[in-house]
Formats: sequence, C-alpha cells, structure tokens
Amino acid sequence: MERTSLVILVLLVALAASNAAWVTLYSHSKYNTENLLEENQRLSRQLELLANKVKELDENNTRLLLQLRDISTRYRRLLGLLQQANSTIANAAVVARLIENLNTSLTTLYTYTSTHAYYTPRVRSLFTPGSVADLVMAIIGHPVYTQGSALQDMEKLYEWVQENIQDAPDHNFIAVKDPEYVEIGDSKYIYSFQIDIVDNYIQSPSETLQRMAGDCEDQSILLASMYKIYLEDVGDAWVLCMFSDKYDHCVAIAWIGPEKTFILADPALDYYGKAGGLRSVLDDWLGYVGMSMKQVRRMVAFNDKEYIEDVPYNVIYTIEEKTLS
Repeated sequence: MERTSLVILVLLVALAASNAAWVTLYSHSKYNTENLLEENQRLSRQLELLANKVKELDENNTRLLLQLRDISTRYRRLLGLLQQANSTIANAAVVARLIENLNTSLTTLYTYTSTHAYYTPRVRSLFTPGSVADLVMAIIGHPVYTQGSALQDMEKLYEWVQENIQDAPDHNFIAVKDPEYVEIGDSKYIYSFQIDIVDNYIQSPSETLQRMAGDCEDQSILLASMYKIYLEDVGDAWVLCMFSDKYDHCVAIAWIGPEKTFILADPALDYYGKAGGLRSVLDDWLGYVGMSMKQVRRMVAFNDKEYIEDVPYNVIYTIEEKTLS
C-alpha cells in the first residue's frame, strides 16, 4: 500500500513537473508567438508603408511621364512655330528686298518722268552747259566769250540751231505723278501714285542732238546751254517759257555783261533780237508773234542753277535784278 502510494506520489510529482514544464514551455511559446505577431504586424506596417511609397513613386513617375510627354509635345509645337517663323522671316526678307527694289525703281521712274514731263525745279538737271562745250568750239572756233565778237558769236550759235535742229512736236509720254509716301524708319517708300499721259517731253541737249530734232523748249534748252558755257562768268542764260490762253512757247535768253545787252533767240520761230533790257526784248518778240504781255498768265525761267516761276512782271524783275545789279 505504501509502495502504491509512493508510486502515485511520484507520478503526481512527475505530472506536476510536467505541467510546470508545459506551462513554462507554453508561456515561452506564447511569448515568442506574440513577438512574432508583433514583428509580423510591424513588418506588415512597413510593407504597407513601402507599398504606399511604391504607389506614390509610381504615381509620381506617371505624373513625370505625363509632364515629360506634355513638355515634348510643347517642344515639338514650339519647334514647328520656330521653323514657321524662320520661314516667315526668310519670306519677309525676300518681300522686303522686293519692296526695296520696287521702291527704288518707282522713285527712279518718278524722278525721270516728272523731270521730262513737267516744269518743276527738277528741269534744271536738263540744262547742261558742259555737254555742249565741244559743239560751241566747233561752231565758233573758240569755247568761251571773246571780247569784240560776242554778239556775232551768239548769233552764230542761234543760226546753227535754227539750221540744223528740225522742228518736231512732242510725242505722248507716260509720266508718274503725285506720289504719296510712307515713312518706315529712316526711309520713305512710295505706296501710291498716279499715271499721267502727257503730250510734252522736255529733252536735254544731248537728246536733242541725238535726234537732231525737238520743239521750242528743246531747241531753247540746247541754245541756252550753249550760251551759258560760252559766257561763263561774264553773263548768264536762261530758258524762258511763257504760258497764255492762246499760246505756250519757250525761247532762249542771255545777258552779255560787257555788252550790256539782252538777247532773245527763238530758233523754232526764226526770231533773233537784242535790246538793253529784258522787258524791251520781250515786247519786241511778243509783237513778232502777235501777242502782248497782258496775255501771258505765267512765266517760267530756268537754267542749271535757278528756277523761277511766277507772273511775268515778277520773273522779269527777278532776272533783271540778278543781271543788272
């Protein structure tokens, strides 16, 4: 009985020890399990944070890709605009050169046609004494004024024009008139003008000699240019044009200082006269053509230096003031 009790006691002690061991093992296992669960939760949270970070990075990357694509699209569009602008600039440069050339041509055409078509200060450029110096020398044997023979020399020059230059009316001539300008920077450009068909063409001495023909103004410009180069600084010469309701006509006039004489030469109407005053020699010529000074509305007098346009008495007074003073 005692033996049985001892066995039971031993068994109970063993069971208690076993239970204690199991309790200890269970407690340790539970602790480890809790630690593992906590670690798992911590790792889960880190994985979640990492997943969120990856998601955020992915979203940022997507956003960057979209922005990059947008920048690329804008760049291509800007490049296209730049290429278009370069093409436009190149075309504009071509157009600018064309406009510049056209403006130069129009300006040249306007200057040329208006000079030859109308009585303006530009007509002075057609009065060219230097171009007839050799001709004067060939006609009278010496190129400039010679005391004692001046009146004869002047008449010889008149006779040469009268005999050698054929009287010919002007042909129709197209002229550019009334240009309007626009200023761009320091330059002026013609943007509007009128085309005028005129029946008047004013020739230079060279043109008249080339044709050996011309009307009254052409013959007068030639002869007055010859007088001017001949007289040099001892006198002066002009083309004098008179306009009236009845008659428009041009003559050559000259003042010979040492001789104190005005000459009026009209090779187109075979007239050559001289007097001490311009009014006197003009009255003689007006009588020759059957007119009076009252019928003359306007006068134009010009040479290579001067252009005078006014009523007759003012023109006469101005020329006499310049020559007699």
